[in-house]
Amino acid sequence: MNSEAINDRAKLILHRLLARRLKDHPELVEQAKAVLDRMARTSLHKTWVDEWREILELPVEEIRRRITRRDEHGILLRVNSPFGDLEGGVTDVATRARLWRKAKAGLSARSKT
Repeated sequence: MNSEAINDRAKLILHRLLARRLKDHPELVEQAKAVLDRMARTSLHKTWVDEWREILELPVEEIRRRITRRDEHGILLRVNSPFGDLEGGVTDVATRARLWRKAKAGLSARSKT
């Protein structure tokens, strides 16, 4: 099984969880903007900063839809997402490991069908 596919699936799971939290906690968008400002200072993420700035200005429902898209562009957005580093988010190693295991199990189950 491809570890890149597992990582993409884990990011999707994480962003689905975040999309649910956004529904009741729209203030997370402001936190994501602060993370994005920090990301903008590194050359690693600069190509995605402008697009993320535009996305974070959209209504919360549209943000929720965009961060959980299952197409190629959605995958690329999640790789460069400011939501992955939110304070109080899923940043601890144990939780991320559980997400990775869940993603691997989900992909394994899909490949058997």
